[in-house]
Amino acid sequence: MNSRGRIHFFLALASASIIGVSAQAKLRILTENWPPISYEEKGAAKGMAVELVQAIQKDLGNKSSIEVVPWARGYKLLQTSPNTMLFTLIRNPEREKMFTMLGPVARGNTTVFSLTKPQRHFKDIEVMKAKATVAVTRGTAFESAARKEEYKNILDVRDTEMALRLLLAGRVDLICDDSLAIRDALTRLKIDHHEINSVKELAEYNLYLGFSPGTDATEITAWKKSLETLKKNGQFASIYKKWLGEMKPPSRVEVIYPLDKLQRAAKESSSLHSARN
Repeated sequence: MNSRGRIHFFLALASASIIGVSAQAKLRILTENWPPISYEEKGAAKGMAVELVQAIQKDLGNKSSIEVVPWARGYKLLQTSPNTMLFTLIRNPEREKMFTMLGPVARGNTTVFSLTKPQRHFKDIEVMKAKATVAVTRGTAFESAARKEEYKNILDVRDTEMALRLLLAGRVDLICDDSLAIRDALTRLKIDHHEINSVKELAEYNLYLGFSPGTDATEITAWKKSLETLKKNGQFASIYKKWLGEMKPPSRVEVIYPLDKLQRAAKESSSLHSARN
């Protein structure tokens, strides 16, 4: 092989190495402090969804650590950093446009809560929406739900526990969150569950693993196949029961891909046509 041939050979070899490294870019895995789904205890990630993700990692030979970060930070990284996964995501139209979502991995509901014996009383729901202060975790689907319901005075806070503490201290009138997360926070804070009252359930939802734009499609496919295996062999159901008791686990597996502009336009047109009919 002449010198020119050797140069071409080594350039091709280097190029192949770079492509291989790129294709195997390490997936960064993030979650939030939202017990019992995910939380940090003594420096380690814990929770129902954490145990599920660890089972998938074991199946795939994935060695990435699970980082517990504030929701707002994790959500920002999911929007801006390729090869990032954040769990768990509530599926809604806004997120359908942005992320690839795998699941469902759990079910929940968005509910507005008050104290059983509130300091302030409102004669009806419309007055409550106009005058009550509602605490929500910053940047979450619960904040979006409260704004969609047209609550006028919304206070963004760090997490569910902070919202609950503010409610118990009488510094806010309401909180909007998931009923399971509220029950878990009450238990951890050793507060009688009867002190909190459900005002209105706004919506039921499914929770997903969220993958950022630019994440390798083969990586997502591998996670999907692993989740399917765990649901078929009963391991998913066992994890679900361990953390969530007798709540029925979701059985199906689906990948929700981001809708492009043409797909969104077609979907919105179809919805409008259905509404007219």
